[in-house]
Amino acid sequence: MGYLEQEDIIGHSASRAFLARSIASKRHHAYLLVGAAHLGKDTVARALIADELNRPVKDWSDLAAHPDVCVLSLEEGEKNISVVAVRAFINHFASSSMLGGRKIGVIRGAHDLSIGAANALLKTLEEPSGKALIVLIADSLERLPETIKSRCQLIRFLSVPGAAIKAGLMARGVTQAAAESAAAFAAGRPGLAVLHAEDSSLREKHASRARSFIELVSRPLASRLQSVGEITAKAEMPELEACLDAWLAALRDLLSAKTGNERYAADPETLGLLRLYGERRSLAELITALRKVLLGKRLLTENVNVRLIFENIALTL
Repeated sequence: MGYLEQEDIIGHSASRAFLARSIASKRHHAYLLVGAAHLGKDTVARALIADELNRPVKDWSDLAAHPDVCVLSLEEGEKNISVVAVRAFINHFASSSMLGGRKIGVIRGAHDLSIGAANALLKTLEEPSGKALIVLIADSLERLPETIKSRCQLIRFLSVPGAAIKAGLMARGVTQAAAESAAAFAAGRPGLAVLHAEDSSLREKHASRARSFIELVSRPLASRLQSVGEITAKAEMPELEACLDAWLAALRDLLSAKTGNERYAADPETLGLLRLYGERRSLAELITALRKVLLGKRLLTENVNVRLIFENIALTL
């Protein structure tokens, strides 16, 4: 059994089977793995590379010293992956493999490629020198130019059913109650479910953000706008993303209760506190609010003014 076929990877069985066959036959040299954050793209990419190298790859750091592997990602403090970084990545393929296999290159967060960097990569994607395997990992297909997409074998990552996430967590030793809670919270994202199940501090932080959401929606509009101004003035991007995730989870739980599916709520305690807000909102209003938060999450990745994103959401709540 290859690494892509291992049972400890949660979901995406059809995509993994296709990749396993493709890697074995060396049918393609460039792959583009696309889907929302925490769906498992990195996990599957590492399994793909493990099959190519015929050795386990538990973490990207496992590849740091490998002479035939180059992993590129956005540097801290930078807005884009630069042309200079991509040229260094391209030079990796200029020499022959030291161990006799294919030279491997991975770009994590390929949606962060600058326009110049994406253009510089095109020739290598289309016709790399020597034997090569290139894997691009991106959260957003829309942020990639068509010229990049057309040169890669596209693998889309979709949400994983909650039952599959629950089963995957229980196979890892997570209790049934914790697995059900984590699967509900993750809303189809196995990576988020694993983090939620394994790290109690994340659950506590999520609960704190959910309580902040309850406090926010109970305020008049002017006070709400002031609050989001305070949030966006002091929070870094990871915290802003986590904040919107907590708001999404709260709204999903409210929709579950509104449609008679309260048993699927990720956080029953928070749902109890949210009831008064939910009773004052119609189903259509809750759906609109949910869509605004989803839009906000997407806009966060597109360098839109953060305060405007949060104010737009606050106007809907």
